[in-house]
Amino acid sequence: MEQVSFKIRPTVLFVFHNSDFYSGATRSLLDIIDKYLEEETVNVVVLFSKREGTAIDYLNNKKVKIIYSFYTELVASINQSSLKKMIAFPYRFGRMLISMFSIYRLKNLIRELKVDAVYTNTSVIFVGGFINKFFKIPHIWHFREFRREDQQIDFFFREKYFYKFANKYTDKIIVLSQSMLTKYKENIQNEKLKTIYNDISPSYINPKKTFDLNKPKIQILITGTLSEGKGQLEALQAMKVLLSRGYDLTLNIAGSTNCEYYKILKDYIMTHNIGENVVFHGLRKDMNELRSQMDIGLISSKSEAFGRVTVEGMLSSLAMVGRDSAGTSELIKNKETGLLYEPGSIESLVESLEYLCNSRSEIKRIATNGFNYAVDNFTLGKCSDSILKMVLEVTREPKYI
Repeated sequence: MEQVSFKIRPTVLFVFHNSDFYSGATRSLLDIIDKYLEEETVNVVVLFSKREGTAIDYLNNKKVKIIYSFYTELVASINQSSLKKMIAFPYRFGRMLISMFSIYRLKNLIRELKVDAVYTNTSVIFVGGFINKFFKIPHIWHFREFRREDQQIDFFFREKYFYKFANKYTDKIIVLSQSMLTKYKENIQNEKLKTIYNDISPSYINPKKTFDLNKPKIQILITGTLSEGKGQLEALQAMKVLLSRGYDLTLNIAGSTNCEYYKILKDYIMTHNIGENVVFHGLRKDMNELRSQMDIGLISSKSEAFGRVTVEGMLSSLAMVGRDSAGTSELIKNKETGLLYEPGSIESLVESLEYLCNSRSEIKRIATNGFNYAVDNFTLGKCSDSILKMVLEVTREPKYI
């Protein structure tokens, strides 16, 4: 993509929803910021609600201007009972008011920094909308989740008010995939919506030097938060069938085990006696190293907004197998850059994995195709370039030539 040319670098305030470097949404924003810092195209200012965290450490090391203010996620589980929602409402409403008051107190600092635009990362925080409301600064809001379909959450004040707020206090809204666009265009002004696929840092480019197609045991990796929506149980059910058919496999599960869903997975493993073929790696910081030991990457998420781990797997030369739904369907071209299986069908997943087990050369072919596709489409900074152009469009006095 042709680099944007402008006379004066815009100052953008980037609002983070958390300070965890290993959170997918946070990593995606850091990849964008890294490109702006490298090319010196944006004056970067970042806002956090906490003063500690691995993302803060990362940005401090890069000498980025960091400011702090209290704010909170304004969402509630859609699975929570009406009674619990009613009891929690005063607490949530109070925290929203405190968040608004805290953001308003940044008025002088925001003026001093001469912020041209504000960018909000994820749809669970409303900070950029508050800044737009109070100070009339253009706001770009990056939706990174379906909300109800993938996270089982929505605005605690009811869904229709979320859309009303987004339409009124946002200049542009970014979604990660065409499937997200289809959902949100029903309630968001269409001229505000734009689909932009994520950038992935070139540091994730991790090609295999050789493919060991004759190894006795195939290594499969599934990565992500342990939860029903991410589909680890579906992966275990497929493993049970494959092991009963005599295949020699190991399912490697990467993701924090500090959750209730871990117990559900462990109970299933014990009940069906497949523990020797399942390894929990916990939250790994060296994912390139772990992926280099794997052959197949598995994506069983029910509703993936984009599928960052799909692309990361491709960049490590894994043959990716994904559930044919939402963002995953847009990233994997069946039998070319990966394999797609029918949503909710264990047998379809088993067939996809059997295909690779029985045709080892296909692991190499599909992995190589996926690697090339991912490098060409997700590591060249297209997302950050598109967002910069968007910033220059919404700024009241455009600085581009």
